Amino acid sequence: MSNREVIRALEALALYAELKGERFRVRAYRDAVDAIRAQRVSLERVARERGEAGLVALPKIGKGIAKKILEHASSGVITELESARAEHPFDIVELTSVEGVGPKQARLLFDTLGVTDRASLLEATRGGGLAKVPGFRGKKGARVRRSLESGLLARSEVVGRVYVPARSMLEALAERVPSIVTAMTGALRRFDERIPFAHLLVGADERDAVAEAFLALDTIDVVRDGLRVEHVDGFFAQLEIVDRATFGAALLWSTGSERHLEALATYATMKGLRLERDGVYRGTDRVASETEDEIYAALGLPFVPPELREGEPEFVALMSGGLPDLIDAPDVLGDLQTQTEWSDGRDSIDAMVARARALGYAYFAITDHSHGLGVAGGLDPVRLAEQGRYIDALDAKLDDIAVLKGSEVNILADGTLDLPDESLRALDFVGAAIHSAFDLDRDAMTRRIVRAIEHPAVDVYFHPTTRVLGRRAPIDFDFDAVVAAAKRTGTALEIDAFAPRLDLSSALIHRALEAGVPLMLDSDAHRVEQLDYSRDLGVPLARRGWARAADVVNTRSAAEFRLWLAERRARAGW
Repeated sequence: MSNREVIRALEALALYAELKGERFRVRAYRDAVDAIRAQRVSLERVARERGEAGLVALPKIGKGIAKKILEHASSGVITELESARAEHPFDIVELTSVEGVGPKQARLLFDTLGVTDRASLLEATRGGGLAKVPGFRGKKGARVRRSLESGLLARSEVVGRVYVPARSMLEALAERVPSIVTAMTGALRRFDERIPFAHLLVGADERDAVAEAFLALDTIDVVRDGLRVEHVDGFFAQLEIVDRATFGAALLWSTGSERHLEALATYATMKGLRLERDGVYRGTDRVASETEDEIYAALGLPFVPPELREGEPEFVALMSGGLPDLIDAPDVLGDLQTQTEWSDGRDSIDAMVARARALGYAYFAITDHSHGLGVAGGLDPVRLAEQGRYIDALDAKLDDIAVLKGSEVNILADGTLDLPDESLRALDFVGAAIHSAFDLDRDAMTRRIVRAIEHPAVDVYFHPTTRVLGRRAPIDFDFDAVVAAAKRTGTALEIDAFAPRLDLSSALIHRALEAGVPLMLDSDAHRVEQLDYSRDLGVPLARRGWARAADVVNTRSAAEFRLWLAERRARAGW
């Protein structure tokens, strides 16, 4: 039994309970899932060593859910879940992963078209079958098809879900065996959006000790095969152990990409050298292997950051002036998109600011949702003003950080904002975002975004494509037209580092930079621990898009950032 299997079972039970209108049970199951993910302990280990008492001791795990986990551990099934599946013979978890499909819609699709999973739903959309289903005609059907065609990514395949816990595995391993060198590698190190598994590399002189220490890590849920394991967060990790003397070569080859390695090998041949999997050779003599820096130096090249190793662009840059000095985590000095308990966040303003201070930020904006987003408990003008007074009072007490009054203002379907100008003028900072009407046609969506960007109060356009990886496809709009509007108005485009979003994509970051548009890098945090997203996930994403610190406005000091805001607003006449 793995945590991933238990979580999927509890998620299914929550959806079946929602189908029956059993709200209390829905909340109980979902709270349990959140707690399991947050605790990061192996349920199988807890069940084996401490039984029901150990499971009940975990937050949000009551006796009823503990018994279901124990039943799953002993038999591989949960009787209640099997009964629900017999009554509703379709994959409710998979179908509800499609944008616009909830439990009741999944049942309707099954009853009307016999749809049981994503594949059969996609077939129905292509055959025009959705037109027969009430509520799925026209734009709704088109949105469902876009979501399906964007591809399903499980949580365990999204780089933002894997990157930090995989890094933590290596840090824990290095604490147990201090003599080793470690690195994430493969697609994970290049920060590809999709990660088939977490490839971990260790250079060591004593392999058995490393393997034993690795398999004893607390965050390993299930050992699948040798050094291939399943993390308690649900992703698979594979440990590779190599000799320390050839660690750099192994890291280079395992990082890839294939085209980058092919180009390096060709370049080595031109220099009278040979690039092999265990190092760089001149004749029969190995001249570099221990570190990547040594290997690139032996080839007469500067170190190429792993995020740029695609095979062509980085070599074009090398031959025509050099690679950019990419942004790094310490460069980020502020976070400008955060939600608190005032709207749909979990933690208080004070708790979020305390964490921002601990991170060493010079400035920090509270940007709870505006009231147009009712499902998020957004703030109307009265509550926004009340919050503003609270933030001003808090800011006056602090010398080491500037706390800014902000809002994540909803962009309505016609491009207007859902707060009056009077409320916007009282704010230090304004971000605008789309949270509804995702299915407008391309021209209408483009006009909507451009109109919002042209509002003189809007300092940044948040999560520009609105995507949620594996869950919601990007909206359809003319990115170049939006970039032109942002450049004309001096409005920043956001790199949203929230783990499921990672929006903009690295390709769109690169396009925005080529157009000379300012970028802003934010966490979109809804709880304290998510404030780390900016530096942990936003920075490697920005690097993959070729961003430098100078390209990102919140790498500036507090005084410089305020000046940027003032100058932008002055040009806009605000």
